[in-house]
Amino acid sequence: MNYDKRKVSYELYGKMMDDLVSKIKTYGNDFDYVFGKPRGAWPIITHLSHQLQIPIWYAVNGINESVVSNTVRISEVKILPEGSNLLIADDICDHGYTFDGIKKEADGLGLNTFFVCLFKKPIAKFDPDIYIEETTQWIVFPWERYDEEPNR
Repeated sequence: MNYDKRKVSYELYGKMMDDLVSKIKTYGNDFDYVFGKPRGAWPIITHLSHQLQIPIWYAVNGINESVVSNTVRISEVKILPEGSNLLIADDICDHGYTFDGIKKEADGLGLNTFFVCLFKKPIAKFDPDIYIEETTQWIVFPWERYDEEPNR
């Protein structure tokens, strides 16, 4: 199958992340945690955690993992105080299913959410609070294989 692929360089990724951080700062930096699902979101949330000095709310497919520096287990989510502010990040908002699912779960726990991503597809049924670029292309990040068959 042919896809209109676009390779994102580390240089462009860095510029986009700088832009994302700047835009987040214009909204304020009152977040208790940053969260993103594996795999695509992890580089994004790690960058945001460092630049915004926000701890990562850490989960791997719902499986409890050891607490590591600056993180908490997913099992501790319910002890987050109601009204906690979560910065939810991903690399791409394709259809919006991931963001929508996280929003519903967080709303049910009384948590406030703010959604950001680098790329948004025009077909997305979810509108992130911030995105850097809208595209119809298949985005290949510098840590991904260009010849890999798309899985989303």
